[in-house]
Amino acid sequence: MPQNVLERTAEHIAESAHQASRATCAVADAIEDGVGVVRRAAEQGGDAAEEFLNDTTQRLQRHLVVTVATTFAVGFTAGALIGWMMNGKNMKFRNILSGKVSTPKSADAFMKAVSDASHKRTLRK
Repeated sequence: MPQNVLERTAEHIAESAHQASRATCAVADAIEDGVGVVRRAAEQGGDAAEEFLNDTTQRLQRHLVVTVATTFAVGFTAGALIGWMMNGKNMKFRNILSGKVSTPKSADAFMKAVSDASHKRTLRK
């Protein structure tokens, strides 16, 4: 009888080890499949981003005047809005756009840096 109990215990241990081994293999396969899916998704995402960038570059090159005009308009509008916010909302937007409003004191350092950079560039030429 003691040998019978020992044999059954050994069989249970062997069966448990076999099941653990199968479970480990299943988990490893699932992880490997997941890594493959993520890798393919990353490659497809990279390809899509590259295609979008190339398409955008071609569109910008084909419509250069529109691109430059739009960029200028957006920059001008953003600058005017920033100026409006810095000078206070009680000023008329039209005065800011026409240049009738002076630069605020808080922007003096920035204006000096821009002026210095412009002067250095002029000297290089």
